[in-house]
Amino acid sequence: PVAATMALPTRPAAPPAYAPATPRQQREAKEAGGPKLPMVGAAAGAILVVALLMAIIAFSQRPNGSGSTPGSSTSLTPTARPCDFLKAGVASAAGAGGTCGLKLGSQVQAYSFGQSTLPADLTGVGIDRNGAPRGKATVPVGAGFATLSAGSRGGGVGVLSGAQPADLIVIADFTPTSSGDANIGIGARCSATDCVEVYVSPKGKVWVAQRAGGAAPVQKFNSEVQVQVNQLNRLVVAVRGSQLQSWINGSLISSVQVDVNSAGAIVFFDSNQDTTPSTTNLSGLYVFAPG
Repeated sequence: PVAATMALPTRPAAPPAYAPATPRQQREAKEAGGPKLPMVGAAAGAILVVALLMAIIAFSQRPNGSGSTPGSSTSLTPTARPCDFLKAGVASAAGAGGTCGLKLGSQVQAYSFGQSTLPADLTGVGIDRNGAPRGKATVPVGAGFATLSAGSRGGGVGVLSGAQPADLIVIADFTPTSSGDANIGIGARCSATDCVEVYVSPKGKVWVAQRAGGAAPVQKFNSEVQVQVNQLNRLVVAVRGSQLQSWINGSLISSVQVDVNSAGAIVFFDSNQDTTPSTTNLSGLYVFAPG
């Protein structure tokens, strides 16, 4: 008899524990997750460039040997704008101004107080109750200023110039060292009978007055104003024709019409209006022609 045979199904043979990858498998693996050397190199280069820039910036912002940093100002005097000469501490020069309704022409006088006596063209004078010069007075000078001290109420002291032009601009730099009431200011076109005056008080007031033909003073203007005690102030008075204008520390304080038109002297004065002495240090007095 023919023996019946039956082929039993067999499992596929197990692959070996390790088999080398075929060339195709190697290529696919490299494309899927292999290292991309050109891209890595570009990224590393970009990182180095950024790091170098950061180092340069950090180095440039380090303080230098003088203790200042780049961009910090080393000058204590800012560039003056055209009308900054109206403010205390700014140099006055011919040609300055224009935009504030005032322009400096040529310089007529410049009084400074670096010596131990008054400049030759200035005389110490007493000031009476009406603001008029009366007799001579001693005005001490030292440390760069003239000291005007008025001891009794109603009494005063000033410095009087020689003859000046009728139209002029007067600039006075002064420091009140007492806080009591006083008339501290400038007179222009002054003679034995005439004068136009602008004066301020440490109490915060300003006046414009005139004496004409020997008559009693007539007040033309008064207002409130800030005067800095123990600090430098600048008072500017411009007289042109019948118009008088004045500024204190850069601010316009008056513009009035006056009746005194003749040329005369200028005077800077401190007249005591209080029960305690009044003292002011005058550090600069300048006269310019109008521009």
